[in-house]
Amino acid sequence: MPLGLTGGILALWLRGLPFSISVELVLQGAVLRIRDGAVREVQTGQIKGKGVVKLAGATLIEKQLSPVNVPGTFEVGAEPISLRLSA
Repeated sequence: MPLGLTGGILALWLRGLPFSISVELVLQGAVLRIRDGAVREVQTGQIKGKGVVKLAGATLIEKQLSPVNVPGTFEVGAEPISLRLSA
């Protein structure tokens, strides 16, 4: 299970004790392909993050997640995102 949700944490959940799980994800290293003053494509980079499990405001587990490479390129579509300032 992610974030080490085994043993004690799983037992708390089974007993109905309220705890919170939060995950923070950050996209790093995206590349924008720009042509004629407009964004045409976005090439993805890496996602890194961290997860936290808390019970009654006390942190039980906090773990940095290993960076993950996200392959792929996304085309912006028929209406590229203009970078030109309108007068």
